[in-house]
Amino acid sequence: VKGDEARLAIGVVSYDQPRHFLLHAQDGTPLTVDLELNGKVVASGALSGVPAPCSEADALLIKAQRLRLEAVDALYAAVALPEDRSPEAPITACLARLAASPAKALPAVAALSTTLRDEALVGMGLPARLAWGKHYCRTLAGMLRAERRSNFRD
Repeated sequence: VKGDEARLAIGVVSYDQPRHFLLHAQDGTPLTVDLELNGKVVASGALSGVPAPCSEADALLIKAQRLRLEAVDALYAAVALPEDRSPEAPITACLARLAASPAKALPAVAALSTTLRDEALVGMGLPARLAWGKHYCRTLAGMLRAERRSNFRD
């Protein structure tokens, strides 16, 4: 962050790969977003300072992206906890938030719930945690943050 400018290192963006960014802007302030590639602006967009109404469908999509980022935080928290502190607890809490969310029926949120329940939660249990679980949760967190597909099981 420098003045009123923020630069985000978003890493590799592959063809046909979705990327979502949630930017909190102050009401009444216009916002310009530039996509730079090798120091050159290749795309740009601007929003006026007048907030537009958000449809219910758009609000659910925003909630889904926030839930994805909450899952990233939960996975990192699970890996960081010592063995005697219930490392699966952050994932279990995240699953509860997903289940309580109005966005739970969206395909992306339903798939995230399934992955966390059937893979990450299993991976953080013994004996899987030491064999592959921690590595899987670190890998999954990175994949979710960057919205990349994973072939972890291959």
